[in-house]
Amino acid sequence: MHRQISPDHHDAMATLCRVAGFRPVTTRWARSVTSQIAMVECGLGVTVVPAAAAAASHPAVRFRPLRHATATIELTAMTRSTPGALAERLTAIATQLTTAQAPPPHS
Repeated sequence: MHRQISPDHHDAMATLCRVAGFRPVTTRWARSVTSQIAMVECGLGVTVVPAAAAAASHPAVRFRPLRHATATIELTAMTRSTPGALAERLTAIATQLTTAQAPPPHS
């Protein structure tokens, strides 16, 4: 994805490639992870996507975990301005989990 669409995703993927010792050659830009997967399904190359993308069924593609993946992408949970009890509980659980597993700050 282009950096203007998702700076965190773009930067994490660029760093991951650089650490692995190569610079990706971008021939097409996608506007979403779903578009990235669709491009691979059509035979337009390979891509790096978040692990969660592998949960969906895509019989025409193969997902392979990266062995030494260290890239992290900051996520944000979004709720309505007046969330219900379920959204409040989910937010509390997500906050608790991410606080407990937060990576060290970037230096």
